[in-house]
Amino acid sequence: MGFDPKILSPDRPVYPMGGLGVHVDKLLSNINTEQFNVTALCQGAADCTMPNGVKVYGVDPSFPLTSTKDSIARTFLMQSRFSALAMSLLSQRKMPKPHIVHIMDWSTAVAGLDIAAVTGAKPVFAVHLSIGNYIKSPSPMQRSNWDEAKQIEFLACQKSFRVLQVSKSYSMLYPFNFFSHKTSIIPNGIDLSDFDFSIRSNVQANHLPGKSIKKILYVGRIASMKNVQTLMDIELPDGCDLIFIGGDQGSSQPLIDRLKTVCDNDPNKFYMGAVYSEEKNYLMTQADLVIVPSVHEPFGIVALEALAAAQGGRTILASSFVGGMGDFLTPDAALNCGVTKESIEDCIARFLSMTDDEKSAMRTAAVELAGRYTWQNTTSEIESVYNSIL
Repeated sequence: MGFDPKILSPDRPVYPMGGLGVHVDKLLSNINTEQFNVTALCQGAADCTMPNGVKVYGVDPSFPLTSTKDSIARTFLMQSRFSALAMSLLSQRKMPKPHIVHIMDWSTAVAGLDIAAVTGAKPVFAVHLSIGNYIKSPSPMQRSNWDEAKQIEFLACQKSFRVLQVSKSYSMLYPFNFFSHKTSIIPNGIDLSDFDFSIRSNVQANHLPGKSIKKILYVGRIASMKNVQTLMDIELPDGCDLIFIGGDQGSSQPLIDRLKTVCDNDPNKFYMGAVYSEEKNYLMTQADLVIVPSVHEPFGIVALEALAAAQGGRTILASSFVGGMGDFLTPDAALNCGVTKESIEDCIARFLSMTDDEKSAMRTAAVELAGRYTWQNTTSEIESVYNSIL
């Protein structure tokens, strides 16, 4: 007998804005479709069918309410669209009645719990970014919505049969530490072959911009939790270019505007905008240093990708080792760049002083470490959670 999980995600599997979208893509691509008849409702996605037959339905994130400037408030508005789409699909029999509702983050929790209550499905709450731990000092406009969002996080943990965390560090934060008895820690994964371009002869990709010999690359959302505001202001040593890759979705527009201004006024700093999939992976293998100086990180999938990119024989990872990254990174596989302007500059200086043998040893350790984390393992562990509550 097959089971029918329904996945609600605030990110999309195709052209994702961050690690959650990559997680959704790999979960949907690897799940055992003979046992699980999965349907996914994903914010910002186009309706599509994955190669293995999994149905994806998009939830339109646009609203004509131009006065709603608070992203938290807009997230509350999105909840109704997730619920409405699910009820529509059920009434039209485009998706079967679910056995499980897999809720990803607080931003789909209200809708997910409502769908579970109506259908009798068992909710599973997966934490990929905690609003209560990410935003420590909400603005006056955000305060009431932020308080409400934190309560939703607690309620989702309380009401769900299982809580999924991507790192041990995150599971120990409040309020998640109260629910350790029903928490499973399931880290993200990597496909090493996605970063092995020795087996591809027809890669369609641009080159990293700039005339300097050494390329330092940032990949991710242009957001304060990623510490882009500090990274863009560092003093670069001679012979280095600093390149930023990151799209609009999930990013801070004021921070993007400031980054563009910085790049316009510094001949060694460049903003490439959004780059996805194979082209993004290829550019990571062309960087001398991929830097992830986050101040808050539930897992840090870009750091794991940078480890995999090291198999190209060029890339070294520099990370702040913050949050989930500290759970899987080791000093022999990556440099610690910290989170301050001074520590980042010192880290780049250390990188430039490394010998070829030291870099080679670090890349070897990086690839070996990345190989311990696979999407097949991630998916199998999630399937085990499904089976345990059905």
